[in-house]
Amino acid sequence: MSLRARVHIILYTLTVLLLLAACGSGNSQLNLKAKVAGGGESDWETLLEGGELIAVALQSPDTYYDEAGSSHGLQYALAADFASQYGLRLRVERVEDEAEVLRMVADGEADLSISPIAEEAVRGRGLEAAGAWMQMDSLRTTWAVSRQRPGLMKALRGWFVDGTVERVLLEQRMDNEACSKHHHVIAPPMLDRGRGIVSTYDEYFREAAAREGLDWRLLAAIGYAESAFDPGARSRAGAMGIMQLMPATARQYGVSDPYDARSNIGGGASLMRQLIGNFSDIPTADERTKFALASYNGGEGHIRDAQALCRKYGGDPTRWSDVRDYVLRLGQMPYKTDPVVRHGGMNGSETANYVSIVTSRYNSYGGHLSHSSNVGSAPTLVAAPQPVQREAPRLTADHGIAPAPLAATPKDRRPNRFTEGNRVRPADDPAFNAVEREVRQGE
Repeated sequence: MSLRARVHIILYTLTVLLLLAACGSGNSQLNLKAKVAGGGESDWETLLEGGELIAVALQSPDTYYDEAGSSHGLQYALAADFASQYGLRLRVERVEDEAEVLRMVADGEADLSISPIAEEAVRGRGLEAAGAWMQMDSLRTTWAVSRQRPGLMKALRGWFVDGTVERVLLEQRMDNEACSKHHHVIAPPMLDRGRGIVSTYDEYFREAAAREGLDWRLLAAIGYAESAFDPGARSRAGAMGIMQLMPATARQYGVSDPYDARSNIGGGASLMRQLIGNFSDIPTADERTKFALASYNGGEGHIRDAQALCRKYGGDPTRWSDVRDYVLRLGQMPYKTDPVVRHGGMNGSETANYVSIVTSRYNSYGGHLSHSSNVGSAPTLVAAPQPVQREAPRLTADHGIAPAPLAATPKDRRPNRFTEGNRVRPADDPAFNAVEREVRQGE
């Protein structure tokens, strides 16, 4: 065989091999696409590898809109929160009508819909409800995902849990207020989860908690909700520091420099202990804590008004889940002008969300405080019911803003992991050695 013929055979063989390799590569890509489209286990891994989450939405103030070059809207904020949990970039495609939203998800042009759509309509298009949902009267609206995306569905359902909406709303509020607070810097919610380090101010939280008979992690949860641990924060209303003390409150508890972290945290702890003591009429410690949190945010007078409404209309004024309904109603007629309401109306949704946010944050820090609200929804506000046939007790001075005595009976101050009465537990309890040492070192 001539040299020329040998060269031709070699070139032909190489060409065939290259063509086969190309076909194999193409088949692999087709197989991967088929596996994802067919609902294989790799849909979530493929999304993570791609690094981008594509959402489709209708433009509306509650869902998604652009303003000054930035994206806004509650549903957008929720989607961004989900994406950030997994390091994904979020891209939102806007369309004009609901049918197009559902078509894009069904055809795989988008990973999910973040517009709230009636659950019946979602299922009617062969899609699944997953992610954020809202209940409005008898109508349940939800995000939509293709049934061929089981991995994405599982991730969304694991992310959207009790307190997610409230947490994102609070983070939005803190972001919006950042421009009105001097030197406002939002810190991470927990510095080192593995070592149990919440913030750079843990020493001060522990010290103040031991002095006041509180759990330091509850104080830390309040501090993050109030200022994201920013000692220089100042709100439009004039609240200052990590615990956002108003000037009169700071003076009442001897806080001479509200921007000193240690002093400010101490003042906030004293206020929280005072509020818990004021609610000695609440029989259980968990419920007292929730009423005190609501008062820290919305004012004790308003919370007492909500209790009076709850009592008048047949609810249990010692259960936060019952009273929360009337906190929400205090901004509406006819409740805010009801004869038993002595302190006027309030923005009850902020206070109700605040209690849920702090409760969730406290529990994430290792605390134990039961939830008392439904996932992702607030109670429906309805017309005032007919009062039960009994005289509604009038609020007395003891139930007003005036502080009650701090002295609490043993039944009112239940021992917990951090306290025994007014003192830190003795050194023979290993769980408290570190706390006691840190308190002594800080003195």
